[in-house]
Amino acid sequence: MEKLISIIVPVYKVENYLEECLDSLCRQSMPEIEIILIDDSSPDRFGEICDAYAARDERFRVVHRSENKGLSAARNLGISLASCDYLMFVDSDDWVHDDYCKDAYQCAIQNHADLVMFGFQYVSDSKTPAMPDKPFSIIHKNCNEAILNATGAGTAVTNVNTAKVNEDTAITVTPNEGSYCSSIQVRDAGGNPVTVKKAINTTYYFKMPDSDVSVNVSFAPGEGEPDLSQGSGGSGGGHSSWEQGCPSAVYSDMTPDSWYHGPVDYVLNKHIMTGTSATTFEPNSNLTRAMVCTILYAMEGKPAVLTSAGFRDVSAGDWFVNPVNWAAANNVVAGMGDGTFAPNANVTREQLATILRSYAVYKGKDVTPNGSLNGFADVADISFWATENITWAVGAGIITGKPGNLVDPKGTATRAEAATMFKQFCTNVLGQA
Repeated sequence: MEKLISIIVPVYKVENYLEECLDSLCRQSMPEIEIILIDDSSPDRFGEICDAYAARDERFRVVHRSENKGLSAARNLGISLASCDYLMFVDSDDWVHDDYCKDAYQCAIQNHADLVMFGFQYVSDSKTPAMPDKPFSIIHKNCNEAILNATGAGTAVTNVNTAKVNEDTAITVTPNEGSYCSSIQVRDAGGNPVTVKKAINTTYYFKMPDSDVSVNVSFAPGEGEPDLSQGSGGSGGGHSSWEQGCPSAVYSDMTPDSWYHGPVDYVLNKHIMTGTSATTFEPNSNLTRAMVCTILYAMEGKPAVLTSAGFRDVSAGDWFVNPVNWAAANNVVAGMGDGTFAPNANVTREQLATILRSYAVYKGKDVTPNGSLNGFADVADISFWATENITWAVGAGIITGKPGNLVDPKGTATRAEAATMFKQFCTNVLGQA
């Protein structure tokens, strides 16, 4: 997995806060990170603590200095060791919210930014967790940028970030075996086509305009040369039809014309769902029990969690520990009856309806089952304990059925279906726009 962000953490005399800081980095929802700990000759057991985290999490790297040289020198050493395109700095007496890296990366990508700035909150020595603000300010670089999107079986790279206006800018495409590059389209910031020509082998070029550009490369099975006509689109279509600022556009597995585009935009804008990585949303992957808790926890604004539900398979450091413990403490979810929660188990549609109804109770909403199951062909497949919950969800417009007049109660819910159900829940039950 390619690492995208290097997080640099100088460590010196922070005994009461270090583990809280490192645990928050362990819980990051964005996996494509490296964490560089600079032990600035800190006394006591700080070096051992750093080594223990590195031993159990391969994302951590530790450097031990023989003498203390100060915060700036520690950060500069971390910069020299960083291997990623983006740098983050976290003080070892601070901790960050679970989507810290993902929010910052997506904010940078969506706004073509070099620097993303955050707000912060002071925390007392009671150690009550406080969630920092979302990214609030962006400083843009003075040179042009490119949004590069590759669709199909292949990869593409461009040197646009080092190109000056009117310079030849290269695009090198690498199809997978059995595929070829079928289309290369370049648009300037106004959506106007930019002429692309072949240079040599699999390298093409265009003159850099005086604006940002979007580069859309498509691959298809077979053999051939790419369409360079700059028409309405090759196979796959790329991102040429994304609206500016669309939150789904950063995900390579999302398309503008997908049936779930609107609901996914909604949950992304509300910050109640995020991608499975910085570049993928995985709309067709199944939703897990941990993911459901994480979504609901985000809808609550990620409040402080001071108690544990005691599930054997939910441990400190797990990315879902706070969401699961919060949901269990408020009777929104329950365990499996054997002391476990099964966080990675896929959630079924009837289970999701049940959880949403429990959350509606928690929010003080009317949960009278006013819907009707008449006309659904598989009513007999609904578990007895879920009948009222499914009826309520149908009446609330959360479940509308599948082709063939099916409720599909025991079918798994995909992330795209979940986005749709949560959008309907927010608008129809919570009354949110």
